[in-house]
Amino acid sequence: MSFTAIVSGVFAIAKAVPIIMRFFTEVNNRILEEKLKEIDIKRVTLNDQRNALLKALKKAETNEEIIALSITLHNINTSKL
Repeated sequence: MSFTAIVSGVFAIAKAVPIIMRFFTEVNNRILEEKLKEIDIKRVTLNDQRNALLKALKKAETNEEIIALSITLHNINTSKL
C-alpha cells in the first residue's frame, strides 16, 4: 500500500467519524425523547389515578373500602416509573 493511499484512508476516516458521531447522537436524542414522553404519559396517568383514589377515599363509607383504597393508593405512590 502506498503512502498516499494510507493518508487518503486516514483522512476519509477522520471525515467520516464526525458524521457517524452526529448520526448516533441524533438517534440517541430521539430515543431519549421517546422514553421521556412515555414517562410523562405514565406520570400523568399515575397522578390521575392518585387524584381519583383520594376523592374515593373521602367518600368511602366502610372500613373495607378505606383499606382497599388505601392499599391501592400506597401501591400507586410506591410504583416505579
